[in-house]
Amino acid sequence: IWNHSTASLSSVRRNFDVRHDSSAIEARLAAVPYLSNGRQGEEISLRVRFNNVELGAEMTPREVLSQEEAAVGKRVLLEIDPIKPVGGYRAGDYSGTVLLLFNARTPAT
Repeated sequence: IWNHSTASLSSVRRNFDVRHDSSAIEARLAAVPYLSNGRQGEEISLRVRFNNVELGAEMTPREVLSQEEAAVGKRVLLEIDPIKPVGGYRAGDYSGTVLLLFNARTPAT
């Protein structure tokens, strides 16, 4: 959402209820997150955190909830923050997708 008074984009913050019976929960991004207006070089990068763990599109998932937290369930915050481009934001209609992939870690034996 564009904030006219600060001439900046606001962050997206939403809570999620997360639970799993037998293992920790891991997450990663399926692709690099950004907003685009269709013009090359005017993309807006996004920083994504789930339960205060920064996520990237690298292949290795990161633990976002321990086995103990997942077993009892927990409400956690998803945060998506725009990263202001060098030279500032450019006018346009932007769209984007943030695709989070979650998996249960293999339980330790």
